[in-house]
Parts: sequence; C-alpha cells; structure tokens
Amino acid sequence: MTRKYFRLLIFCSVCCLTAAFSSCKSDDNNDEPQQPSEAELEAKYERMDVERLAVMELLRNLADVTFDAEYEGDIDFEGRNYEPTIGSVRDEANPLERSIRVESATDGEVAFRDLVTGNEFIRETADGLVIDLSNLDCREDGRKQNFGTLTFHRGGDGTNVGYADVSIPCIPHLERISYKTAAQWGDNAAFESPCMLGDIYLDKGVYWVCVKEAESNSEHGVLVNIEPGYGTLHNLLWDANYEADNDCFPTRSDIRAYLRLCAADWYATKKAKVIKKLDNKVFPRLCSNHSKSKFSFSVGKGDYGFAHTREDYSFYAEEGIGDQKKNGAAIVYDTNKEGSKKYKLWGSKKRYMYYVGVPYQCERDEGTEEGRYGSRSDSDFYEFYCNHWMYICNAKYFTSSVPAGFVLQNI
Repeated sequence: MTRKYFRLLIFCSVCCLTAAFSSCKSDDNNDEPQQPSEAELEAKYERMDVERLAVMELLRNLADVTFDAEYEGDIDFEGRNYEPTIGSVRDEANPLERSIRVESATDGEVAFRDLVTGNEFIRETADGLVIDLSNLDCREDGRKQNFGTLTFHRGGDGTNVGYADVSIPCIPHLERISYKTAAQWGDNAAFESPCMLGDIYLDKGVYWVCVKEAESNSEHGVLVNIEPGYGTLHNLLWDANYEADNDCFPTRSDIRAYLRLCAADWYATKKAKVIKKLDNKVFPRLCSNHSKSKFSFSVGKGDYGFAHTREDYSFYAEEGIGDQKKNGAAIVYDTNKEGSKKYKLWGSKKRYMYYVGVPYQCERDEGTEEGRYGSRSDSDFYEFYCNHWMYICNAKYFTSSVPAGFVLQNI
C-alpha cells in the first residue's frame, strides 16, 4: 500500500466518523424538548386570558357570578350549579325560559352578542349565531374544559323576535333566552319604573341619565354616567387599582342604550335643554388628549361629540383623525384588569382596558364595536388615548325604587 493511498484511506475514515458523530448529535438535539419562543408564550397566555374572560363574562351575565378584579386563576365550573339571573321568567309554567325586553329583532341580536366580548367565540349558523365555549384550553395544568354553547335563532317563534337555546351544564335551570318587544312582553300593569327614560338624576355632584326603565322587580333599569377623559369616578393611571363609586360595572348594552337615547327623535327637545343647562355633564363634547408625556385631556367647543341634536346621530364630528373614522370615540367601561401572572416576558404583566368604539359620525348605535386594548406601561396607554376621543362610563342599576341619594333634576 502506497503512502498516498494510506493517507486517502485515513481521510475517508475520519470523514465517515465525523458524519456519524454529527448525525448522532443532531438526533440527540431532536430528542430534546423545544422551548417555546416569546411570541408563542405571548400567544398562549393571550388566548388563556381571552378564554377566561369569556367564561367570567357569561357567568356574570347569565347568573350574576362575579370575580375579583385581580382574579387570574383557573375557573373550576365543572360540577357546579349556578342559578340563572338573566332577564325574568314571564311564564311560570316554563321556568327554564327567561325573557329580555328589546326594541327590535336587531336589538335582540345585539343583546345576544353582548353576552361575551369580541367575536372570537361567535360564529354564524344557518339561521343565526352560536357562542361556543365547548373546547377551552385556559387551565395551567393543560386540562381542556367544556363550558357549553348558546345558539341564537333569528326570526323568533311568534312569542319573541329571536331566541337562544342554552346548553351550559353548570347553569342547568336555563334552557332558553327569549328576546321580546313591548308588544310581546305581556301584561305588567302592576309595575311602574321609578325612573323614566331620559330623566336626569344628580348624586354627589355627578349626573346620570336613565337609558333603560325597569320592567319588573327582577328586570332592572339602568342609569348611566358618561364623562370626558378620566371622569370623576375612576382613576386610570397605571399604578392605581380600578375603583368606581357605583354598585356595578356597566355593560356594552348599557352604552348602546345611551347612544340610542342620544339619537332618539322624541328626546331631541329635552336633550337640547340638558345640553344648555348641564354643559358637558350628561352629553359631553369632543374630548382629546394630544400630549405624549402625561394624561392631559381637553374638551372641545361647539355642538360636537355627544353634545348636539342632529337628527339620527348619537355622536358627531366633522372629520375623523387617522383611523378615527371607524372608532373615533372610545367609551371605556372597564379598566385595570391584568393578564396572567405567568405572563412576564418583559418583566411586567399586561393590563387590559375594555371599551366600545364609536364611529366619528354615528347613527344610533350602528357601527359600534367592542374593543380590548392591552399594554404594559403608561406610554402604551398614551398612544391609545391620543388616537381617540376618550370617555368613561359608569352605570347604576335599579328596580322598584330610585337609587339612594339620587335626586331627579327639573329640566
């Protein structure tokens, strides 16, 4: 064997060994579990937060089950029995059906959609919609959960303008939600709402307007307070806890009821008197923040924002700024909710703000969209505030009596 041939043999052997070693090392790496990226972790905990919120919202809206504002854990609803509180029973022979009074079929569908934030869990069906929370993955231990479904049918059955079949195991005494107009509601002459639609009340320096009358001792009415900027009942700063001087958080339906009242033809004359007498207190003008360094809201001039009487419009501005044509105004109804404690990729938790986006020229409540904005610092909030006309909403519910301390205003 020549020296040249021997060197060639050695070289080939080394190459084969190197290739074999590399292959084994690659195989070993493939056996190691891959760590999720920051983007994957963000998506995971974002999904968990959204699914948990949906469960909390449905439990609250259907059965008045509430959670602490800072609650971030798993929700153990399996094996539990919650009693329904939504609407009222109109037929004692059918206690598993509860009814909600609406103005029209469209309002009934909106009320159904408002049971849960966003469209992540809502899909179209042949004759309506379904809210589907049957395949949840929001537990820390990875166990899947089935909360249930609500299936809305358009058109109604003659006794309603639409209805929802309910299949939620932890609320077994609720099988149907019927959406009824005044004509379908039935005789209720024995009950009279203590607050009338459009009436103005004063409590501790804060003004409220009735946007929904009470229908019975179990079907509450709603007083709404909407103020520009921070308002007087909230603290929106990053390091502050959510506090509101009211008994309950408002809902998106409460805000839409306010918008419909703003645009009602029959209310235009009284609305003009309220605007003149209570400037910016009940129907505020455009409220902007153009400061990048601090929260500094300013209220504009003229008959813009909610402070106008243009026919059919609830909110009006001459033009939108940037993307404001779609969601010009942001009516905040819940703040300072934080995401999962596990979610600390950047050393801080994500805080969420929930709002209803209103087009810069809004007819009634058409084109409004619910929104959810998350951030990790005040600077993120500045960005949002600078791109919307900002308002904040509070609600006070009542049934058979005017809330304590509330005084009817003579306007």
